[in-house]
Amino acid sequence: MDIFTETQHALKRRQAVEIRRGGDGGKLHGLVAPYNSVANIGPYQERIAPGAFGKTLSSDAEVLAFADHDAAKLLGRRSTGTLRLTDRDDGLHFELSIPDTSIGRDIRTLAERGDLGGASIGFVIRENGERYDGNMRILTDIDLREISIIQSWPAYEQTTVEARARKQAQAASSMAMRRRWLTVL
Repeated sequence: MDIFTETQHALKRRQAVEIRRGGDGGKLHGLVAPYNSVANIGPYQERIAPGAFGKTLSSDAEVLAFADHDAAKLLGRRSTGTLRLTDRDDGLHFELSIPDTSIGRDIRTLAERGDLGGASIGFVIRENGERYDGNMRILTDIDLREISIIQSWPAYEQTTVEARARKQAQAASSMAMRRRWLTVL
């Protein structure tokens, strides 16, 4: 597949992002690592088995949130509660409190424009934490180190990033306006 076709394919698979923001900068949430979905990683394919993050999630291990796997673009961390991770049947989900920093505002602006590509992970495979089935690498035990909000194309196209808080803030504001209007009558 040539680069033009790959780019077109990536644009087609991008999911809509709904923006919700409150006075606190808002939150991003989504699916960062889908289970049993296939990603094309160079000469092989890869998929993550359900439960692969179990040891990381059951420990106090630090996990950071970055923009585009760049440690200079810190968005949050598990130890402070600004990054929360949840293991569900379909994969690893996250919730991230967006910081009021230049990168946080940039990410929020890109989310508002619908320009975010998805999410990704940075990890180390634990001993005996992978197996192969032909050219398919199956990850079964992952030491998760970081998640990233990806501005371009994530390896796993099924990942999602959605901002929340704006719709809730708009609903609260709308309700306050209705109450004010009813009080005036």
